[in-house]
Amino acid sequence: MSVFRVLKCLNIKGMFSQVSTVEQGLIDIDFKRLHESLVKHEGKQVRLSCEKWNPTKTKEQLGYYYAAIAQPFGDHYGYTKDEASEVLRQECMLSKVVTINKEEYVIRPRVSSLKRSEMSEYISRCIQWLAEQDFRIQTPEEYWGI
Repeated sequence: MSVFRVLKCLNIKGMFSQVSTVEQGLIDIDFKRLHESLVKHEGKQVRLSCEKWNPTKTKEQLGYYYAAIAQPFGDHYGYTKDEASEVLRQECMLSKVVTINKEEYVIRPRVSSLKRSEMSEYISRCIQWLAEQDFRIQTPEEYWGI
């Protein structure tokens, strides 16, 4: 099943947005909320569109990454958490090579651009790499007290 976000795109406050799961080509729509949003734009053109919804990383993932991984790593080696994050990005982030005018460049995404599943994979690679450096960090379960 795919997850889609249904929204009216106008860059106007009061925008209708809903996440629904597509089942047999259909979704449930909260027509009352949609109507309330549309009434605010009476006489104006609006656009209703569907797009695949790819949830972004969570605040918990970011909190764990910076507080339990980057900060302790940076403290141990004398880096700021941002410097430590950059080192981790260089070591643990999957990269791709792009060619521009026959020159090859290695591109690594920024942590801020990662989606939820990508962030989970990145955190796992950081934990593994740090373990290989004999640097132990708290697991997510230890950090969150689960």
